[in-house]
Amino acid sequence: MKTLIIIPARSGSTRVPNKNMVPIKGKPLIYYSIKSSLKIENTTTIVSTNSPEIAKYSESLGAKVPFLRPEKLSNSKSSSVSVIIHTLIELINNNSA
Repeated sequence: MKTLIIIPARSGSTRVPNKNMVPIKGKPLIYYSIKSSLKIENTTTIVSTNSPEIAKYSESLGAKVPFLRPEKLSNSKSSSVSVIIHTLIELINNNSA
């Protein structure tokens, strides 16, 4: 059985703008989450983002970004649970699961 890893990464952080692309030790913050997830055997890593920049970078590292997250799920009041549910529904509806 394959494990699905979903990494939420929106671009609209209010305290640290675009924090997922802020360099930490020379690499964007999201780099560390993606690289760690890709080390786990028998997994698929999906990044849920509203940002084309984050999507492109995530795919360059080997994560999948099959769609961009809608803006209604990309604000500071959006819960992680709603993002995960949205991702699962999209994967099922697009036969990507």
